[in-house]
Amino acid sequence: MINTNLKFWRRELSLTQAQLADKLGIKRSLVGAYEEGRAEPRLATLVNMARLFNIPLDSLATTDFTKRKNAKTAAALREAGPLDDTLPEDKP
Repeated sequence: MINTNLKFWRRELSLTQAQLADKLGIKRSLVGAYEEGRAEPRLATLVNMARLFNIPLDSLATTDFTKRKNAKTAAALREAGPLDDTLPEDKP
């Protein structure tokens, strides 16, 4: 489910795989591998994804945001504003 949620949120933010990779500090090919289910992100990467997407960490693995009902939840989360859209390495 992480792979489909990653693709959903990347598209929700209108990011390319390369742009998302830059924001997460990883290679573009790794984003592709995550989205295709060929690799699993490390915990630190999952934490950074959740922060960037402004969603609870556990929802990446437990909520299928591609379902219509959950997509409304996703929209509500985005409208609520960022929890903290800066990644740890971005902070002074």
